[in-house]
Amino acid sequence: MAQEKILTVGIQFKPLIPSNVITNKVETQITNNFQFDLNNKPSYSFGMVLRKGFTKNISLESGINYVKRNYTCDIIDLLTTELKSREFSIIGYEIPTLALVYIKLSQEVYMNAAFGASIDFFPSDVGTDIDDIYHLSIRRSWVVPSMLANLGWEYRTKKSGYYYFGASFHRPFVTIYKSGFRITQDFIQTESIFESKGSYLTLDLRYFFHEEVQKKKAPVKDMRYYRKLRKARAKAAAAQKG
Repeated sequence: MAQEKILTVGIQFKPLIPSNVITNKVETQITNNFQFDLNNKPSYSFGMVLRKGFTKNISLESGINYVKRNYTCDIIDLLTTELKSREFSIIGYEIPTLALVYIKLSQEVYMNAAFGASIDFFPSDVGTDIDDIYHLSIRRSWVVPSMLANLGWEYRTKKSGYYYFGASFHRPFVTIYKSGFRITQDFIQTESIFESKGSYLTLDLRYFFHEEVQKKKAPVKDMRYYRKLRKARAKAAAAQKG
């Protein structure tokens, strides 16, 4: 059940824990008589994982993930306490590469720690224009590098694959989007701009399909080898008869 010489494919689902849940902090800006609060909402990611074992304790992992980040901007009129909200989502794709190190806890249970990087792709800008609120989120770049760290545990069976539970931290090296909001009231426009960092913490749920250990194939010999072998055998047989 070790990882050595095993190439396996898995699927994963990762609920994203908003950063403001951990820090208990909401990004707030006050402009004129309006307060703009940008909230990270529960989000998710899912995708495919490819893992290659090199030794019993070291593996390399990659794959591709779909990520949906959800946000809500609450706009409060400080004079009337009227609240209006605008919800939006940012879609991205990630190609991570991680180096994993394992510690064997029992015959079937392993603990691993991983560290690596990811290339994040953002296909488009996002905009909404509903009633008196206009919103536009502009990507900083269509590709952004990120740092990844992971800690988890997995239960390895002999025939039914691997079951994995863990947590990951994903942090882009730069802000990913700049989001602007504009509210019009009594023909007066009030604007606020936020920068989205895009960092998140996840719970990782994975399943890896069962694969057999890759065995080295014997080299295929060409026809010249077999011709030489037949000639040598024929020569040896003729020498015995003589």
